[in-house]
Amino acid sequence: MECWKARQQHGDIIIFFALLIPLILAIVSFVIDAGAVYATHSRLQNATDAAAIAGAYQLDDDAKVKETVHAYLQKNTQEAYDSIVYSTAKPTEERVAAYNYDTSKEDELDVTMHALVPLTFCRWFDIYTLDVSATSKAKVSREGLTDEMFKYSMVAAHKSPANYDPNDWQSRQKEYGIWFDAEGMVIEGDIMTNGKIVFNQSSKSYLKGKLNVSKDAENSGKEFSQGFWRNGQYVTKDYKPSVWGAYGWNNGQMEWYTLLDDNGQPLTRETTAANGHLEDVNTEQVVEQDKDIDISIKNNASIKALLDGYKAMSVSEREKQHIYYDDNKSNGYYNFSSSHTRVYPALTSNETGRVVSGNDTDIPTWERYYTTIVVPNDIQVSFENSPEPSADDFAIIVSLHGNIHIPNGVTFRGLLYAPEGTVRIDGTAKVDGNVIAQQILMSTPGQNVKGKNYVHHATMPAKGRIKVRLVS
Repeated sequence: MECWKARQQHGDIIIFFALLIPLILAIVSFVIDAGAVYATHSRLQNATDAAAIAGAYQLDDDAKVKETVHAYLQKNTQEAYDSIVYSTAKPTEERVAAYNYDTSKEDELDVTMHALVPLTFCRWFDIYTLDVSATSKAKVSREGLTDEMFKYSMVAAHKSPANYDPNDWQSRQKEYGIWFDAEGMVIEGDIMTNGKIVFNQSSKSYLKGKLNVSKDAENSGKEFSQGFWRNGQYVTKDYKPSVWGAYGWNNGQMEWYTLLDDNGQPLTRETTAANGHLEDVNTEQVVEQDKDIDISIKNNASIKALLDGYKAMSVSEREKQHIYYDDNKSNGYYNFSSSHTRVYPALTSNETGRVVSGNDTDIPTWERYYTTIVVPNDIQVSFENSPEPSADDFAIIVSLHGNIHIPNGVTFRGLLYAPEGTVRIDGTAKVDGNVIAQQILMSTPGQNVKGKNYVHHATMPAKGRIKVRLVS
């Protein structure tokens, strides 16, 4: 009897282990798959980290970015894959990895890599491979060449005097920081001003960002009261120095002019107080800065390095890179307009006296044009024959001591910089870049300024030390 029981127990154990074997195999298969996925992801992540960091150092040259990213990915995955290919689609073979990269974000390189992992456990469910991917993002900063003024779409450095009178039209026209002399303006990005903002026409101009003002600018100016009829009732407006707007007549009544946010709400609100008086209240979009912004060349490393680099070039070198440079203050007014080359912006001088001597360059006169212009005094630049800029096109226009005037409607992409003068934009010209000057005048309805720093993308012999870091 005992012998029978022993045989029965032995048989039960065999059956138990027979039933357990598939579970053990499943667990082992799952562990193998999980390990393979983890190892593949780690391999891809290490490769994309290295490629993103190395490629980010080459962001000023698209060809070098492409070459560097491919080389680093191949070097760090060559033992695992027979080849790597540039593709936005996932790979279809186990021994081939796919990658792509993105340089559309300013001063950032994103690298993504995909590979297939052969599976064991999942084959029971007709799943034979798994796509595994890794993405790395590398951010570039340039130490010593990061100027505060390039953070903003528009910068006006002129300081309105302490006795600035917003109720006096002549004072407003002369002592402004930024003058919106029409309606329907759209500013995409932040504004920084050391002086007051003047509004004309109606209030329908939009700021998709913040209005940054220095302490002096916020507190400068006189207080005054304005009485007028509104909706059949006579009210008094108490005007504080911190207000960023103005009253004016429109459609037969007094209306309030100021920048509006994305939701159509004014940056400066009116709140009803006792006895019908109204008081202005700044919103969160108005940010007080502790100090005035400095737009001078000597105190901004990026623009100084750029201009010093242009000056150090020979005339022949400048002509090859389509750079016009003149810092002689005794020279007068400049006028440049677009040529018929269909290259953006392909600017040429309208005055024969401005043509570079043939002794300094072997480029024929009819083949010369400029995408970068630095002059000492006033300059007018028009683009009536230019095509709209492509994603890679930009121009740099600098007046070292004078004013810049853009009178037409083709998009300007790049930098407008007048550290001692005024930038005036007429026509329906849109600006994609930075407008930096003592004073800025926007004069035509529907104008648009969208902030972007193109100085870091410009060719300059002297660059600051580049620092690259991975970001999440």
